Amino acid sequence: MLVEYGNIKADIKGFKWPTEDLFNAWKEDFFKLKDVQSFQIYLHGRFLSHLKYGARTQDIDILLLGNQEDEKTIERVLYEGIKLAIEKYEIFVDLLWVDKVYPKDFPENKGQIINYIIGDKFIIDGKTKKTFHGAKQLRDGLWKIVRKLPTMKMVKQFENGTYYVPELIWDPKQNNEDAPSEVNFSQN
Repeated sequence: MLVEYGNIKADIKGFKWPTEDLFNAWKEDFFKLKDVQSFQIYLHGRFLSHLKYGARTQDIDILLLGNQEDEKTIERVLYEGIKLAIEKYEIFVDLLWVDKVYPKDFPENKGQIINYIIGDKFIIDGKTKKTFHGAKQLRDGLWKIVRKLPTMKMVKQFENGTYYVPELIWDPKQNNEDAPSEVNFSQN
């Protein structure tokens, strides 16, 4: 299967279902990449439900926050983190930069959020699987999307009880030691 996203082109056997073990292995390698630990890093989306309750999901959603003025570093960290997930672990980590974390009370707290991503299309075997409408190219491998909050998807998730507030897994202001090698939610 040929996967194309931004400047990533990877020929893999296929995507695996993300598991806690694959996530922790990817995360351990990801935290070794240059400048990763200068960002606040949040885990969010359905994978949180997988970790807590065993629900299945196709990807792992990760938010980076911070270093807004350094687009080159943001681009490199996003690219290297996603490439690592696809090529080494054959999982999709939906890694993006945000200017703020989605609020817990978003239905009452409307506004907008800025996302940086590495491409405006996600292509598998020559077929476009997802187009990021409204994305504007900032650099060769960095795109910006301004989204209104809440999104329709967030409203549906909130209404049916499947909206998961992002959970902080790394904060450079609070962590002076190395990043944790494992995130274990099973006892929560």
